[in-house]
Amino acid sequence: MIDFDQLEEPIVARPVLCIDGEWDCLVDYFKNGKMVEIAMTVTGKRGRYRVSGRPHENRLSNIVTKRKGGNLTVTFRWANRNGWEGSGTWTLHGSGNCLDGSWL
Repeated sequence: MIDFDQLEEPIVARPVLCIDGEWDCLVDYFKNGKMVEIAMTVTGKRGRYRVSGRPHENRLSNIVTKRKGGNLTVTFRWANRNGWEGSGTWTLHGSGNCLDGSWL
């Protein structure tokens, strides 16, 4: 049993990971090797994204952030206006301003 009064240093909680906000992304959206601009907004477990030059928005849902060792991993579901849907994962860079990832 641990006597917490005997701890020499305070226990510091890790900050909660939050990716809420607007993101400007470059994505191989059409899986043809050409990068296109995507505007993405995340709020909590939901979000939306739009391909540059196109009027319709697509949905993100079930956005979950997890720490795995030193890495920050984000999983999500996506759905577009044509009825296609799938899942994906991002890794948040240490700078906190860059997501790398993939989708299926």
